[in-house]
Parts: sequence; C-alpha cells; structure tokens
Amino acid sequence: MDQNPAPSSSDEVSSSGWQIESVSQSIAGGNTLIGQVQGFLESSEGSQLRERIWNFTLQRYQDGKYLPPIPVEMRGYSLRGYIRNGDAVRLLDPWQEGTLLQTRKVYNETQHVLVRALSFWEWQRGAIIFFALFTLAMLVLFLIVVISIINAFERGSLEMCAVVPQAPWCP
Repeated sequence: MDQNPAPSSSDEVSSSGWQIESVSQSIAGGNTLIGQVQGFLESSEGSQLRERIWNFTLQRYQDGKYLPPIPVEMRGYSLRGYIRNGDAVRLLDPWQEGTLLQTRKVYNETQHVLVRALSFWEWQRGAIIFFALFTLAMLVLFLIVVISIINAFERGSLEMCAVVPQAPWCP
C-alpha cells in the first residue's frame, strides 16, 4: 500500500484555498503547468555582485495521482515578488520531463503576482537611466552657463570698445 497517497480531488485544498487537483490550463494557446511549491531554498552566488538563486520543486497532482515533480531554478540579481512553500505557482515557460526548469518568471497563483528574476541589466536599468538623464541635465546646464558667459563677455567687451577703441577684440 502506498504510504504517501496523492490527495483526492474532493478533499485536498492548499492553505490558500487553491485546489491542487488542476494542473494544466491553457493560456494564450499554450499549456501551462500549475503546482504547489515544496522545498523552497534561497541562496546566492558571486563575490561582490551577488546573483540570487531560488530553487524549489513544483509538486503536481491530477486525478488523485502524483505527477512527476518539476525542479525549478530562478536566478537573478534582483527577484521581484515572492514565493513560499505551499504557494500555488504557474510555470510560464515550457518544461521537458526529467530536466531542471531554469526560468526568469512564474506566476504565484496564491498571491496573484508575477514573480520575476531580473538580469544584471534589467536590475541596473533604473540606475543607468537616472545616470544618463542626470549627465544630460548637467551638460545642458554647463552649456547654458558657457553661453551666458560668452554673451556677457561680448556685451562687456563691446562696451569696453567705447572706452578703449584700440583693444584687440574691438571691431
């Protein structure tokens, strides 16, 4: 007898109220997989710029039977959203049975939020845009000051020509 029977469709509901019976649903013409997060682990890699890593297994059931669990890994310099053990999660990328799914996004059905792992450039995009706009603003300000100084010098030098007409800058 099976010591760990799969939950039946009539009695197993996760703590969030999501019934873990349904696993395949169609979104925009493609099949997606839904399951319950188990064995969630968070770690990091790298010395100064630490890439965050989330690993978990997506446990799936259908018709009261276990389906092969899906090992999932999300890597990024910033992870937006959150996942906890027991959450119902929808995979948004295709998965081949027997492989580790390395993905950058999943949908947390329990919390109704898109969870994203941002690459270095996605993570730094805000800082890069801010720096570029700040630099552009400083350049414009510098040009305004230089043009103002030149105009003031020209006006002042023309006024000086009335007093000292032999000055080299006078016409």
